[in-house]
Amino acid sequence: MTTSHYDVVVAGTDLAGVILAALCAKRGYRTLLAGNGSLPNRYLRKEQTFYRRTEFLVGFENSQPIQEVMGGLSMALHMRGRPKKREESYQVISPEGRVTVTGSASTLAKHLEREYGEPVEDTLFPEPVQEEMRAIDRFIASEPLLPPDGWNERREFQKSLELHPRIAEPARLQEPLRFFRPGTALHRFWKAPLEATSSMDLELAAPLPRTRCLQLLQGGVFEVDGGGDALRDAFIGKVRQYSCDYRPEIQFGALQVKRGRVSVASVQDRREAIGCDFIVCAGPEKPFFNMIAPEDRKERYHHRIHSLVPSKRLFTVNLVLKEGGIPLGMARHVFLVGHRGKGGVVSPSVHLMVSPGVEGTAVVTASTAVAGQQLHPTVSAVKSRIQNVLMRVREQVMPFLDEHLLELDCPWLRKNPLSGEMEYAAGGVEELFPGHEESLLRDSPIEVETGYKNVLVCNRNTHSGLGLEGSYLSALNSFRLVESRMPLKSPLR
Repeated sequence: MTTSHYDVVVAGTDLAGVILAALCAKRGYRTLLAGNGSLPNRYLRKEQTFYRRTEFLVGFENSQPIQEVMGGLSMALHMRGRPKKREESYQVISPEGRVTVTGSASTLAKHLEREYGEPVEDTLFPEPVQEEMRAIDRFIASEPLLPPDGWNERREFQKSLELHPRIAEPARLQEPLRFFRPGTALHRFWKAPLEATSSMDLELAAPLPRTRCLQLLQGGVFEVDGGGDALRDAFIGKVRQYSCDYRPEIQFGALQVKRGRVSVASVQDRREAIGCDFIVCAGPEKPFFNMIAPEDRKERYHHRIHSLVPSKRLFTVNLVLKEGGIPLGMARHVFLVGHRGKGGVVSPSVHLMVSPGVEGTAVVTASTAVAGQQLHPTVSAVKSRIQNVLMRVREQVMPFLDEHLLELDCPWLRKNPLSGEMEYAAGGVEELFPGHEESLLRDSPIEVETGYKNVLVCNRNTHSGLGLEGSYLSALNSFRLVESRMPLKSPLR
């Protein structure tokens, strides 16, 4: 027997799921937002604030989904004027030079030409790329229901595609960086920050997400006090404001399926069973769907979920430095690119994010994408990777790093509470997936809809190719599906 019942249960606190919970709460659905074991990006150790991954926030001014959500939930007042656009967006450091991205496109073009010696158009990108960006913008602004469900929705979606032929035929979209020869300084200049705007492996994605992320990147980089976790907490505040429940301590242990629908979610280690009309996976997919008993599973869908294999993992290490150890003029975000290692192999870019520490210190968070097969889940392999990152930082931006380094912390490692020895921490690993060929926009490895009638996925992997914007787009599409299948009468009628 159920102990309570909700219209919508959101299991997990990925940003997309939290936004969905806020939208449902405002609409009048009885909503439960459950923590379900989700980890925040920020964590505390020895009074220092560290990060599981660097944050690079774009799109607040030129993303229609972001503006629609922020306006619809009246977030401007709730955020107290945040987020704020950075005048100095980021720096790119390569063997050819150092470029600080700030000011207009024409100013940046002059800086690029001066540093790299290659002619650059004032618009930064030729008209064909600009037109592709506008086509994607118009398509997303048309608010298509993704994925379309039912005959009427598919008909409306097809009409929308007919107005945007470049989107209707993704093969017509070309690589947005095609005007810069691969391997050149300009190509590497754009490639590093472009990858940081997305939550998927853009090297194994169609051109659409790369083109869209490039467009959002040109709108500037933003900062939110408290980072992405503060942004998530602001939406949690909205859930509470609309008198719905937020229970971070809840972790589900089993999902009961009846006639292809999840009807009850049982709370782990408690005698509590929560009934639901809709349930949303807003965290890792595999643990969520493994809560369904084997005899009740949709085998084809479960096979698809378990066949998702990350092509890369985002390796992160946090460095605590004396405040004077930060080089003069170093930006908040720095990308180290173009480093050649043994055998002439170009190393992946490293994204550095500088944050204030405690008692006269600064924290530098360094993230780099590592191919899945290149790093074994062992303490020695992680320590070796840490040394590789430190070497890059020393060689390209901080030659006196060792003199100012006070301590370091890697979320991939943790101390065993019983033995006191360091061990590999799987929970601290951020995974990057390639795009899925069946994805409608070819910008995510998994769709919002699932093999179950009332189960949706709304997490960092749905529309992940669009980065921060993808979280807002996932929330909007999930909300439209809930609203279309479970309409509420207006209280005024």
